[in-house]
Amino acid sequence: MAHALVGGLIGVAWLVLPGMTAGGAVAGGAVAGGGAERAAAGAPRRVENERTSPVDLVLPVAAVAAAGMLAGYGFWRRGRRATGRTTPGGAAVQAAEPTAGELDERARAALVGADDWVRVSGEELGFAAAAASGGTEDVARALREARAELAVAFRMRRQYEEGVPGEAAARRHALAGVVGRCEETGRLLDTRAAAFDQLRGLEEGPGGGLGAALAVAESRFRELTGRTGAAEARLRELAGCYAPAALLGVTGHAEQAKDRLVFATTRLNLARQSADRDDVEAAAGRLRAAEGGVAQAGVLVGGVERLAGELTAAAALVGAALTGGEAEIAAARRPGEGAADPYADLAPGELRARADHADAVLAGVRAEIVSGRRQDPPALLRRIVGAVAPIAA
Repeated sequence: MAHALVGGLIGVAWLVLPGMTAGGAVAGGAVAGGGAERAAAGAPRRVENERTSPVDLVLPVAAVAAAGMLAGYGFWRRGRRATGRTTPGGAAVQAAEPTAGELDERARAALVGADDWVRVSGEELGFAAAAASGGTEDVARALREARAELAVAFRMRRQYEEGVPGEAAARRHALAGVVGRCEETGRLLDTRAAAFDQLRGLEEGPGGGLGAALAVAESRFRELTGRTGAAEARLRELAGCYAPAALLGVTGHAEQAKDRLVFATTRLNLARQSADRDDVEAAAGRLRAAEGGVAQAGVLVGGVERLAGELTAAAALVGAALTGGEAEIAAARRPGEGAADPYADLAPGELRARADHADAVLAGVRAEIVSGRRQDPPALLRRIVGAVAPIAA
């Protein structure tokens, strides 16, 4: 029974804990930008030499000004870089083979760009689905396929950074594969660009899709305003209950969400003014920028809300994990009592050393719990699981 208990706890811990300290960070996200007005419908779709701040492949919380530069590229309107230049006569110039360093930088930039495209696309699709009565299925399918391609690209990049493959030529091929997957991500999004523009109908003006989209954005803005205030208060409560390390993943999220909302309300007001003047192109661009700000505020606030629940769940598991761990230690110290000895492959000295180590770790956890200091429940669970796993039968 004890084995089953601790086994279940270990399983739950390994499934739940990896995301707990992130506090709702979006894995694989690259840049969270509120966005300036995006390219209007009918504008050229090429964006030259766009730049994104360096990332470690997690969602950074960029300043609103930096966000403006990114979201300006528009939904499904990613800029395609030419793979080579063309001479006045039209003949393609063969580009020199990039160095390993250049190819590495190209792969990094491709991941950042593709992640931006997918993120912004998802944001706008959410608003479009809320405003439209239907018809988003094909666009949603393209977004799912694009996300799948991007996930593969991230996986390839992680393997590359872990040294797989090891041979130089194969590593170059892996980087080229990352770039190719990112380009396919963009192609999948581009295939539905026209359909999505038609679905949103922003060019129809206030009496058509633009009016409905403004209403949805304003409604979500009001909802997020209330949730942001609640998240700020919840963060203060969490800070009084848990160690600072437990909250690192969401430090500053409430303030950043408020910044996004300030940006969003400004753009919503400008969008309304432009719509009232029948300047549909400007109104659509400002609306898209506002939608980006609201969506990013939602991510930040959602991270706080999610972490609060995860910390509560982790704190509730600590006691049971300690009890189950102690049962495993006791079983390890009297091997061979059952019909089958689960530790038969271990030397007695090795098993005893593992049990002693686990016992010391659990004693340290118990001492920390009764110390009166604020705790980091996910970290305590990781310590328990890490100590007990080597002896768990």
